[in-house]
Amino acid sequence: ETINGTNNNATIQTSSNNTNAFQVTNSVGAPIFAVGTASVNPSGSQVNYIANPGFEIGLTGWTQVSPGTTALNNNLQYVYHGMSSLALTTTATGGGVTNSTFVSTPPAGTYTLSFYAEPQSSMNANTFTLTINDGSNITCSPNAATLLTTGFSLVYCTFAAAPSTISSFSIAQNTGGTGRVIYIDAAQLSNSGLL
Repeated sequence: ETINGTNNNATIQTSSNNTNAFQVTNSVGAPIFAVGTASVNPSGSQVNYIANPGFEIGLTGWTQVSPGTTALNNNLQYVYHGMSSLALTTTATGGGVTNSTFVSTPPAGTYTLSFYAEPQSSMNANTFTLTINDGSNITCSPNAATLLTTGFSLVYCTFAAAPSTISSFSIAQNTGGTGRVIYIDAAQLSNSGLL
């Protein structure tokens, strides 16, 4: 285990991911606070297939989809969880991000793709198109819901069953929309049976 402290910050890093990476216990040893670093549930099933879902290691694994542009955001005002988020700048003709970096290969099945979004101007969740690719694109439009512009809102969509392993996914603003900055954080691709 590694403990580093610089500039009034402390980092505790385990040598491998596990469900009980860090615990604070009371005087009798009962846990009162626990942090897990594994992306599997206690039965060993993968919970989130996305590597770098919260942009804590920069934009690694994330690629902008033209005409959108992306940047790493470290302003905590626009972060849902952790220290970073993705700033996606779209245009009236769209834009988005794609990712094909997984902690393990998502097998065939039914999946839910979710993330938290904070647009800097009014927009509806169904302005997004979410796509998974298993050799062909399977698209999904989130339910209509007005997203907050002063905080994060959950955006999600459940896809029809993918007949084979998933190779990538994307989040895009539809064409005909308004160009804006949208902060995205805490993305998750999960087998719908585990939700």
